[in-house]
Amino acid sequence: MDRKPASIALLMMATFFFSKHHLVGHWITKGANSKVNIDFNGDGTFKVSTKDRVENEGLYKFCNDTISITDKNCGENIQGIYKITFHTDDSASFKVITDPCLERSGEINGGIIVREPAN
Repeated sequence: MDRKPASIALLMMATFFFSKHHLVGHWITKGANSKVNIDFNGDGTFKVSTKDRVENEGLYKFCNDTISITDKNCGENIQGIYKITFHTDDSASFKVITDPCLERSGEINGGIIVREPAN
């Protein structure tokens, strides 16, 4: 009997349940001219929108203090990797580790997001 799949599942559950911070939820960042909404879903997808208009969407993986991102704007095979620092449970900032997509890294690097409270 191969126990590898069960071990991987337990490790993933432990990471989710014992990680101090999580990204799943609705976040906002305020740009120079508009509020940007970022929704991180539990299935590893995300969506970026402004005024109900989807600007970008893609996939993310979050582990410890690192997030990797692929998206439609940069290409689904071009991955960016960022260090994420949580200032509180509801506030985080990003620092580029590596990202060949200059447009994405220019938008994300140094950015701060705040979890929008549930109504």
